[in-house]
Amino acid sequence: AGYDAEDGYSRRPAMLGVKRRGYRIAIPDVCEFYGDTVAQEAWERSLAQIAALPGVTLARIPFAAFSDAAQLLYQGPWVAERRAALGDFFLENPQAIDPVVHQITAQSDNYDAVDAFNAQYRLADLRREAEDLLEGSDLMLVPTTTTFPTIAEVQADPVVRNSQLGYYTNFVNLMDMAALAIPGVWRRDGLPAGVTLIGPAGSDHLLA
Repeated sequence: AGYDAEDGYSRRPAMLGVKRRGYRIAIPDVCEFYGDTVAQEAWERSLAQIAALPGVTLARIPFAAFSDAAQLLYQGPWVAERRAALGDFFLENPQAIDPVVHQITAQSDNYDAVDAFNAQYRLADLRREAEDLLEGSDLMLVPTTTTFPTIAEVQADPVVRNSQLGYYTNFVNLMDMAALAIPGVWRRDGLPAGVTLIGPAGSDHLLA
C-alpha cells in the first residue's frame, strides 16, 4: 500500500498516469486452456465485448517470453527463496508442512548459486523481450486462468495442476509487473471466468 522503511525490499515505484480513452491492448496470439474448450469460448466472448468498446485496439503478440518466465517460478532456483523463508522450520518440523509445499521447496537442494545467477540472467533476457513486445501497448489482457480442475484432480497431481492454473499469473511478480483480475463473461457450464489486466510496475491506477 505504500513505502515501508523497515522493509529492505520496499520501494517507491513511479506511478503511471491514468488514461481516459484510446486503450491499446496486447493479447496473446495463441492462448492455452489445456483442452478446456468451455474456458476458451468464455475468453473469446469476453474478448469480443472488450474489442467492441470505443477507442480500444487489440494487438496480438507472442506469449512465449511470459510463459517461459512463469516456468521459472516452480522449475528453477526460485524455489530456494521459498525454502529460505521457511528457515529452520523446514528441517525441524517437516511433518507440519503441507506435503505439496514440502515437495516443491525440497527441490531447492537441486540448485546452487551458479544456477541462481544463470536463472536471473535468463529472466533478465525474458523481461527485455517482454518489454519489446509490449512497446506501444498500454496494457496486456489475458485469461485469468486456464481451466477448472476438480479438487481430486489437483490432489492427484498438485504441482502440474497449480502450474497450469498459474500459466497467466506466475510470471507477473518475476517480471516486476502489476496485475488486476476482474470478472469476465460466465462460462456456459455456469462456472465463473475472468480476465486479467497486466502492466508494468506502477500501473495500478491505469489498470483500475
